[in-house]
Amino acid sequence: MAVTNGATPTCAQRTAIRKSLITDRSRSNPSRLQTMTAYYINFFKSRGFDYLKLDFLTHGALEGLHYDTNVTTGIQAYSQGHAYLVVQNNGRCFLSESIAPIFPYQYAHARRIYCDTAGSISDTAATMQSVNYGWWLSDRLYQFQRFRHDEICRFLVERKSKPFNQRRNLRTVFLNSDDLASPAGQSLARTCLTNARINEIAVLASLFVQSKVTLERCI
Repeated sequence: MAVTNGATPTCAQRTAIRKSLITDRSRSNPSRLQTMTAYYINFFKSRGFDYLKLDFLTHGALEGLHYDTNVTTGIQAYSQGHAYLVVQNNGRCFLSESIAPIFPYQYAHARRIYCDTAGSISDTAATMQSVNYGWWLSDRLYQFQRFRHDEICRFLVERKSKPFNQRRNLRTVFLNSDDLASPAGQSLARTCLTNARINEIAVLASLFVQSKVTLERCI
């Protein structure tokens, strides 16, 4: 299927593209790689996007048969496709990975460190657990570690500081998921997201490193 650069594909075209990209052989098939670039990369680049989230990437590292017979493992196929994507991106977009293998690590700026979180104390504890054992990934493998976005403005109004403490400790990207389609969400965004003191969190250079980790054996 050909997708004209700059044209918005139909729902049926998008579905066909996604299905073709997740089959075992497609990950090293040159025509599939070209389709991926024509739609996913050029589509967003041509519309001025500069941040791309690449999700469910472990699916691209599954074992199976491959078009390129020199590719014998899932990680090889994953790496080959990822390298091609990075070349086509050509530094245009910030690439953030989710549900991705830790290795290979050289293709993205950021990787999500934990599963979905919201604003509860248990979510905070679970995310910080990942920081305790994965702090070494930052500035060594990935420029940033990332966790799931939060409704930042709503949390501020409710006087909850947990999302900001997490970001300060992670030295991570600053994502907001407040409902900007609603007048209330737009008002909160104007108040919170233009606040210089809040935005300072996004540029902090310090990274939390624990001084001691206690390992407990589970019985």
